[in-house]
Amino acid sequence: MKPEYLKKEEQISFANRILKEVLESGRFGCLSKSDYELVIFDELTKTDPFKSMSNYELANEFKVTETKIKNLMLLSGLRYRKIDSKNCVGAVLRKALENDVLFEMGSEISLPIENPIERREIENALKKVGKTPEYGRNREILKFSPVDLVLLLENYLGGEEDEFLKWCKRNHKNNELIKKISAKGISLPDKLMGFATKGGGELLKILIEAAVTFGFEKSVGH
Repeated sequence: MKPEYLKKEEQISFANRILKEVLESGRFGCLSKSDYELVIFDELTKTDPFKSMSNYELANEFKVTETKIKNLMLLSGLRYRKIDSKNCVGAVLRKALENDVLFEMGSEISLPIENPIERREIENALKKVGKTPEYGRNREILKFSPVDLVLLLENYLGGEEDEFLKWCKRNHKNNELIKKISAKGISLPDKLMGFATKGGGELLKILIEAAVTFGFEKSVGH
């Protein structure tokens, strides 16, 4: 790893972070080698070019195994970062939108989820609704069906279904979608499940795109 990777202000921030951790530990010698590794990893992966690297690239850069990288990512996330479950689910929904085949009735795709924090939050979201996560050839590959996406979408909206419906009516131009999601006497989750199981894949895709946009606008205060 080359020192010039860090800009001057990043080097100062890095030094301050290490000093803060040492002082807050109570006395010299309290921090273990693992503690130092975790702080250094957490700080470096907030900066370019590390924050955009894959696990494979980070392993090559730091000369460790990918398993070590994933462990550091998980531990540093749990200890030092605020984990936003909704953002994790939103990230997976955005990945799913890139796979048109998923929205064909009865289909299933495998999505690679490298980030162990994201994978942990997705697994938890599925377990909360009684769905057991299905894996591909390894635990970085999660299998999804349209029904799984509906379950994740419900988790993503998290009690904001009415607000989301109002947002769709204000912002969406697809008349068929607005008509179907506005039908009275059927809950939004039931409507979504109908899209997933009765050949409404294209409408489900449009609705997920709308939900991701809705979630983003709320997060930035629009």
